[in-house]
Amino acid sequence: MIVKVRNHLFGIAIFVNSNNMNLFDSEFIPLFYKTLPVNLSLFGFILAFILYNFRSKILFRVKTSLVGKKIHNFLNRKWFFDKLYNEYFGQFFFKFGYSVSYKFVDRGIFEIFGPTGLLTTALKIGTNLHKLQSGNIYHYTLGILIGIIVLFGVRQLVLLFGFLVDYRIILLIFVLSFFIINN
Repeated sequence: MIVKVRNHLFGIAIFVNSNNMNLFDSEFIPLFYKTLPVNLSLFGFILAFILYNFRSKILFRVKTSLVGKKIHNFLNRKWFFDKLYNEYFGQFFFKFGYSVSYKFVDRGIFEIFGPTGLLTTALKIGTNLHKLQSGNIYHYTLGILIGIIVLFGVRQLVLLFGFLVDYRIILLIFVLSFFIINN
């Protein structure tokens, strides 16, 4: 059966010519080549076990020689890829994350506008209101009168200009004014 391929992009991916079938060739290679990775791994394990446990002086002499130092540094440092990666990428993102995420967001914005900032603002307002107490009734009635006038004044402003401004912006400005006053 002849298959005609209209699109040349997938022509080779879908249809494999029988002359290019290498799947069966890999099954019939000699046993020596099939077991070579396992045999070399076992040889390396046995050699390392014998050298580290019984012949450590040979390893010390090889490591302290000039050629041994070069080979050891070459293989141990992995061509300095880890050092370059850690210094230029890892440390950069670590410092960036520390300065932006931790210092600016967690310790900055969340502590100023979060529960800690609200607590300190409430304590400062409470302390300032406590200082206003004189024990005279006419001071308290003046404070109540000013509060009622401000409350009705804000109500009238909302009724007059409420369609122009969103009430959430007014609430936000009101809350932020406490932070600005206390700082």
